[in-house]
Amino acid sequence: TSHTLLFDLEDGCRQKEMSRELLRRELPGLPRKREVQVAVRINPFRTEEYEKDLALIRDLPECFDAVMLAKAGEAYGAPEIRDLSAVLVGLNHRITIQPIIEHPKSLKIAPELMQYATVKHVVFGIHDFSKAMGIQTRAGVHTGEVELVPGNVRGVAVHLAARIMAQAGPSEVLVSGTT
Repeated sequence: TSHTLLFDLEDGCRQKEMSRELLRRELPGLPRKREVQVAVRINPFRTEEYEKDLALIRDLPECFDAVMLAKAGEAYGAPEIRDLSAVLVGLNHRITIQPIIEHPKSLKIAPELMQYATVKHVVFGIHDFSKAMGIQTRAGVHTGEVELVPGNVRGVAVHLAARIMAQAGPSEVLVSGTT
């Protein structure tokens, strides 16, 4: 089993500089296990915050396994990945890039993004996709035992998750107290 520890510096991160300083201080001392990958989600290409995120990666290249680029290709296309790849390979050849495509119009460049050796897969941001297409999403999360049946699951936990989801508003995720 493999796990990813993700540090998100993009959009919703309101204290970006404080987060970067915390990572600079704490990541070098973080005990590393082979089955745990450390990733950082950085701001869109060629923005001021992107440059600050790259400075963090330059300071700690051995601490990161993956860099997730938000809004990949939306401004400059595949050259964003080319340029980021060149930087990362020079720092640590093990770092991979996980471009995050966040708009349906960017789907057409996914094959171009995959041409670089540093890219293992492309991530699709379903929240932004659904928003762009006028589809409202909601989710309910609950943990518990389920019964696996061909092509489906059933059980009390499934029903509770559905009821929790029904209480969620558009673009909202509700999580039960037992989860």
